[in-house]
This record gives sequence, C-alpha cells and structure tokens, in this order.
Amino acid sequence: MKVSPYLARILNWTNLSVQDHSSLDLTYEARNYVGTYKSLIRQLNGLYRQAQEEKKTLPVVWQSLKDLLLASDYRFLAQRVFESQTHRNTPVNISPELAEQLYGKDIYSSISQIETFYDYQYDYFLKFGLRLKEREIYGLNSAVTGEIFHEALDNFLKAIFQENLSLTQMSEEHRQLLVEHVLENMFGQERYAFMQGNARMSFIRYRLKKTIARVSWGLKKQAEKTRLTPVQTEVLFGEIAGNQGIPGLQIPLSNGGNLYLRGKIDRIDTTTVDGKPWLAVVDYKSSAHKFDITDSYYGLAMQLLTYLDIALQDAVELIGQKNVHGAGAYYFHVYDPVMDPKKTGEKERLKRYKYDGLFADEPEVFEAFDETLNKSQYSSVFPIQMDKNEQLKKSAKSKEKFYTAEEMNVLMAHNRKKLKEAAERILSGEIKMNPSYKMKDKRRATQYSPFHSISAFDPMLEENDYYRIHPLSKEEIMKRLKEENDG
Repeated sequence: MKVSPYLARILNWTNLSVQDHSSLDLTYEARNYVGTYKSLIRQLNGLYRQAQEEKKTLPVVWQSLKDLLLASDYRFLAQRVFESQTHRNTPVNISPELAEQLYGKDIYSSISQIETFYDYQYDYFLKFGLRLKEREIYGLNSAVTGEIFHEALDNFLKAIFQENLSLTQMSEEHRQLLVEHVLENMFGQERYAFMQGNARMSFIRYRLKKTIARVSWGLKKQAEKTRLTPVQTEVLFGEIAGNQGIPGLQIPLSNGGNLYLRGKIDRIDTTTVDGKPWLAVVDYKSSAHKFDITDSYYGLAMQLLTYLDIALQDAVELIGQKNVHGAGAYYFHVYDPVMDPKKTGEKERLKRYKYDGLFADEPEVFEAFDETLNKSQYSSVFPIQMDKNEQLKKSAKSKEKFYTAEEMNVLMAHNRKKLKEAAERILSGEIKMNPSYKMKDKRRATQYSPFHSISAFDPMLEENDYYRIHPLSKEEIMKRLKEENDG
C-alpha cells in the first residue's frame, strides 16, 4: 500500500518511523496495540479465541495485561465478556417430572404443534413449554387472512347444504348472490370492524371478497368435472375451545397418559364407485402447498395423513357408511391467480386450482376423479389423463403422488408412530437446538422463528448445527418403512 503524500511529509518533518499495525495477532507486540482498559477487553477476547483455534497458549505479556484488567474498575465487564470463551450455546434437557408439570401427563395437541417439534425442538419448548408469545398486533396478518378464507368457504358450502343443493345444481347468478350474502354477514361482525377503518383496509377487504368469489367459482367448476362431492365442512375432532368434535386420535403413552389430537378437517368429499364408498379430505391453504413424502417421513408435514386417518376411522359417524376406501388427501390453494393475458380462458384458470396431495392409485376411482376427459386430454382438477387409447392413467410427472391402499396404510401407521414418538420425547424432557434444513429448497426453520434473540442459534458455532434433511424418493421411503416394519 502506498503512503499518502500528506503522511509522507509528516514523516519527513518529524523523522518518525512507520509502524505496520494490521489486525491483532498472537505474535504482535502488545505495546503497539494496547490503549485503554475497555479496548483491552475486546483485544484479549479476540486473542483467546485465536489461541483456541490454533491450539496455543496466550503469551505471557497478554496474560499479565489480563491480570491488570481483572484488578481494575472494568473487572466486572471483563468477566462477563470473558464468559463467552467457555460458554456453549446448547440447551439442557429438563427432568421428566418437570416436563410433566409443563405439559401435563396427557398431551393435548394440534398437528401443527407436533410439526413444530420436528421442525425445531427448541422453538417448541419456548412456545408450548414456556408459552412465550409474540406481541399481538391489531390488524390483518396471514393467520387472520386464513381464518377469513376458511370461514367464508365453510359458510358458503353450509349455505348450499341448507338449500338442499349441490355445487353443480347452482346457477352462476345464484353462486354470486350466495357468496355476496355470506361475505356481508361475515364482514358485518364486530371482530372484522377493523377492516372498515380506512381506504387501505377497504381495498384489502375488496381483494379478499374477490378472492373468495373466484375460489367459489373454482369449486363449482371442479364439481362439474368430478364425482367427489362435499358432504362435510369444518369437521372438528378432539376438543377445541370447549367444543367437542368426533373422537379423532387418542394415542397411549409410556407414562400412563395419552396424546389427544385436536383440529379441523376443512372438507370431506365422498363418492361411490361400483357400490364401494370412497372418501377424500381437502385442506384449504392460503399459500401454495405440495405434498412432499420426505417431509411426511420426517414429521414435518403430518396434516393430510392425519386428517385422512381420522376421517376413515370415524367414517360411520361422518358419512354413515362402513368399509370406506381412501380416495386421498388434497391441498386446495385459496387465492386469486394472476393470469397471463394470453392465457385467461376458463380452462387455464381452473388449472390453477388443481389439487395437490396424495391420491389413491386405484384405476377404478380415476373415472370418479374426472368424468369429462376425452382422448389425449389432461384433467384440470386431478393429476390424471386420458391417453390416445382412451385409458385413464396417472400423469407422467405426478406418479409419485399416487399410493395404493396398502401404501397409504403404511404411511398412516408411520404417521401415528411419529405422533407418539414426538409426545414421548416431549415428556422425557428432551430439548434440542436442531432447526431443520431442507437440502432440496434450502429452507431453514430459523427463517420463521420469532425467538431467535432467545435461542441465539448460530451455525458458525461448533455446537450449533442444522438437522439436515435430504430429499428421498417414494421408493426409498417405502423401502425404509417396510424394513422398519419387518425389523
């Protein structure tokens, strides 16, 4: 680096020599760096870490300076800073007795809470053990938006049921009037009064109304193509806010207690094929969701399998039929898609509402999925197609989304196993700082954690690391589950 002309003149006038002060190192002379006691704290702490990394001892001169510092008025500040030299950012397990005091002998949980445990155990402990909460903000957020969509679609379908109609029997004008009526009643409630406060909220309300109207159109168009018909909506299982639903899942635990699951199934559809009853569950999502069998295997996506398991278990109470077969469990994206002006036709728009999830790999039910397919045509509702020989089959890109009855049963059994495993580990007092890291899309659990300032998770620390989840194929997972069952 060249010396500036200004500095060169000063050196020339004063006859001083140039000293090169680069970043502090264990080999450098202390007298060229030491200034104040306060700056010495930072310098000593940095040198200690360097000595640790290089497996060396702190030079005698710096050790002497440390003794002087600890005898000064800055000793208390220095001691607190120096604690970082031996501190390890790892949580300590609690005793099973304390865990039972925090969570209870019986665990009452939603599925999303169990998913949180597998996604990031330490977050689960903070949120559901210590019951920490973010400060509530009065207004519209993603959770409130989701509630609005769920309530609107629930009321829309219930209004159809009350009129003894089906989606296919409704005229377009009747659908629009019914949606308007449902939304008027909803937004007239006191809890949505904040949406009338200003022009911005009025616009958001308008956008929400437009989205719900568009989604109701999508539901009607889907109903015109498939034989699967909605028969139940917002099906409560377990107990929520004092309301008791169908039994749901009750899993015995080793401590003598039970895991009681609670939640709501957004929609249950049914049909009959050659005298055999079929049932499917539908989960509304305000953001795009795809069923990932890897996430399901590791406990990060348990909703669809749990909902289907409960619906099949309680089919007699739900639809009044025995020996019901599972047609699948699907995600339905609740949104108003932005369309390419060149592709704004009805068919293209309906494709945006195509189901994703896991589907029954039973050819006999394919016809019920979509009755309107013609030769060499793909369905706009389900991932199936009719080939040039007029045979219905799975779409080539979606084959991994189809499961035989045996495979579905294996997945549901594994899902129950993961539910029990989570509850057992929670009540054992296990607490790990192990946020998941999905290698497929680089998604990290810490991205969505509101408690980072508490956990102070830092992947640069030796003791902090992600729980890395590598993508697995359907074949690999089914093979693993078979080996686990055989073992």
